[in-house]
Amino acid sequence: MQPEFDDGAWWRAPGPFYGGYGFRQPNTIALICLRGKFGAEDPAKVKSLTFSAVYRGGIVVYLNGKEVKRAHLPEGKMDFGTL
Repeated sequence: MQPEFDDGAWWRAPGPFYGGYGFRQPNTIALICLRGKFGAEDPAKVKSLTFSAVYRGGIVVYLNGKEVKRAHLPEGKMDFGTL
């Protein structure tokens, strides 16, 4: 979730991840970690950002390492065993 994390070895593909590209059996997947990048020529001029996602189960969204949204998951640190 940190911006400096090296994701160079991660598999890259366009979405959607169910149906078109990516994973073919969504009922067998318990965790998906995704990263996205975008830029702003003048970050000081950015007044708001919008993110939307369709998910099943729960979601945690981070922006530059800071949690900005959590839905349908418990508070606290997330790990591979979090239900």
